[in-house]
Amino acid sequence: MKRWYWIAGAVFLVFVVPLFGQFSAGDEQTASRPKLAATITVWPTSTPTLERWKIRAEEVPYADLLRYAEQHKGKLVYFRGEVLFVSEYDNFLEIKVSVSPPGVSRIRRDDVVLLKYHDPAIRVLDDDKIEFVARMDGIWAFDQIPEATVVALKFQ
Repeated sequence: MKRWYWIAGAVFLVFVVPLFGQFSAGDEQTASRPKLAATITVWPTSTPTLERWKIRAEEVPYADLLRYAEQHKGKLVYFRGEVLFVSEYDNFLEIKVSVSPPGVSRIRRDDVVLLKYHDPAIRVLDDDKIEFVARMDGIWAFDQIPEATVVALKFQ
C-alpha cells in the first residue's frame, strides 16, 4: 500500500507541479510589462433619414422592376404610393403598396409592391400615403409582384 502512495506522490510532483510553475512564470512575465488601460468611446450614430437613403436609391419604373427583377435584386429603390393592405406579424409588417402614378383611378391599381417593414414602433394603416426606400428581394411568387425590405419610410 505504501508503494501506491509513493507512486501517486511522484506522479503528482513530476506532472502537476510543473504546470503550476508555468502559470506562475507567465504571471511574472506579464507583470513586468506595462499594462495599458483600454477605453472604448462609443459615439452615437444617427439613423439615416429618408433623404439620405434616397441619394443612394434608384427610381426604377415599375414595369422594369417587374420585368427585370433579377437584375434589380439587392438594389435600393425609391417609390411613393398608397397603402392598400397591412398584415402584422410578430417581428415585422407586411405592406402592400400601390405605386401607380398619381391620377390613376382607385379601382385600377396594377402597380403593387409587397414590403416587409421591421419597425414595430411605426403604425402603418390602410390608405396611408407613404414614400419609401427598400432593398429589392425579388418577385413574390404568390401574386407575382415585386417584394422588397424597407430601409426607410416616411408618411406624406
